[in-house]
Amino acid sequence: MNNLVLRIITALVGVVIIIGSIFVDRTAFYAVFMLIGFLTHLEYVRTTSATPARGKWIVMGLPLAFGIMIMTLQTGIINGLLYNYIQNDVLIELLLLIIPITLIVELYLKREFPFQQVGLTVLGLLYVVFPFGLYMNYGAGNFQQAFALGLLCLVWSNDTFAYFAGRLFGKNKLFESISPKKTWEGFIGGLLCTMACGFVLSRFYPEYISATQWIVLGLVVSVAGTFGDLVESMLKRSVQIKDSGSLLPGHGGFLDRFDGFMFAVPAAVFYIDFIR
Repeated sequence: MNNLVLRIITALVGVVIIIGSIFVDRTAFYAVFMLIGFLTHLEYVRTTSATPARGKWIVMGLPLAFGIMIMTLQTGIINGLLYNYIQNDVLIELLLLIIPITLIVELYLKREFPFQQVGLTVLGLLYVVFPFGLYMNYGAGNFQQAFALGLLCLVWSNDTFAYFAGRLFGKNKLFESISPKKTWEGFIGGLLCTMACGFVLSRFYPEYISATQWIVLGLVVSVAGTFGDLVESMLKRSVQIKDSGSLLPGHGGFLDRFDGFMFAVPAAVFYIDFIR
């Protein structure tokens, strides 16, 4: 099957599942993005972890367990007596606790460059896990469908139109040393179409933010998403791999697919909080 056709089929199936979860209810939304967040983090851990002769299950399992805990706390899935405490300082306290725990574990794993491995573990939580948790928390607060769906539309618009604009018009390399196929023409095409997508979203969700603010949000998402894509390319080059995984036919792995999303989420949340 042609790679482009495979890419489109995979994308359509993913879009149906993801958008369906947003329209069903909060539980479905949490379930889908907890799974995506877990699989994305799993690919990051596999990509960056040096596997020791012993303790492989600890190397893989400990960061993933921390990731699940953080996403669960961020989304507020745990309610009741813990709710108020979770909303305040527990995430910071957990992150501070993760550092000594991983350092203690490294004492027993006896890997080369232990502090580098601890740094990569903590970076994975900040780089991968926190954006997914932030997205779920922000999108599900009073279940803000405008944010949950709108942000995805903007990210997908940037990815899609940058790809096709680059294929059709691309001549001038954007960042050749990191991502040789990316061009300025693709970036500009993605940027303009994502801003246009922001305007379209303002027609559907005029009460969320103004039309101008939607358009600027499109600009923010496009720029942040492009940098996210470049950073993930830098990560893959540093470990000399082409794709982070193979779970998404035509796209590679979840880390390949959600690299821009992970940069776009905190940028979008900061912008929306700033203007509201």
